[in-house]
Amino acid sequence: MLATEILSCAYSFHSQPFQDGYPNGLDCYLFRLQTDGGCEALADGRMQRIEPGDLLLFRPGDKYQLIVSKRQAEPESGIASGDYYVMCRGEWLDEWWNRKSRPQKTRIALDERLLTIWRALVLEKRRFEEEDREMSDYLLRSLCLGLDRAIATQSVLQSRSFIATRMKNFIDEHAARPFRIREVADHVGLSVSRTVHLFKECFGTTIMQYTQQVRLSLAEDRMKYSTLTLEQIADTCGFGSYSYFYRVFRNKHGVSPAHYREAGGPRSMM
Repeated sequence: MLATEILSCAYSFHSQPFQDGYPNGLDCYLFRLQTDGGCEALADGRMQRIEPGDLLLFRPGDKYQLIVSKRQAEPESGIASGDYYVMCRGEWLDEWWNRKSRPQKTRIALDERLLTIWRALVLEKRRFEEEDREMSDYLLRSLCLGLDRAIATQSVLQSRSFIATRMKNFIDEHAARPFRIREVADHVGLSVSRTVHLFKECFGTTIMQYTQQVRLSLAEDRMKYSTLTLEQIADTCGFGSYSYFYRVFRNKHGVSPAHYREAGGPRSMM
């Protein structure tokens, strides 16, 4: 018998007033991540404004109330509130929950990797009779562990900027293609100069230096584990041209990309 059971899982979208609640307490776990717009929810014993990035974690017995009202709507987009949620129960979840204390409400980065797991869980649950219970079980466990990592990462970065973390996530997701710093700035809603300064202040490196590190790591993996040509690797890792890739790579490793590949990586060159 599987150790988890998913009762409900979806992306919830409300453009009209909506209320939901369990005044006598939930009979399962409820995890909810706000992604669009805003609402109000009962958390830590009081009604609070919930905004994108706010993660709510409730255990069985916790009281829950959600309110989406017209005054919270965004006229331009028509979105009042959008969130991913899952209601679940099971022995594994009990064991996982008891490993550590978790805040009922916390702010995390809207990491595309975490959202991808949540979307996959939603799609699997929609299969109804064809749902693969084992697949759903593993996806739910991955989601729980991913939520723990997101909370821990946010805790480590509390002294840094939440916005800078969103910049870093954007670069991680888009490093394989050429992009301008303006795109990073637009993603977080800051000017280019403020974006550049804040990233350096938080991470001790420039946006371009960090992007270069990510692209080099991608390139090194593809040189070792793919049959792509060096020109194709340069193109698919965001360098734009082989000549630029060659210069950056040689500055780091002291050898050409071709020599590195022939030697089988850094260990073989030692």
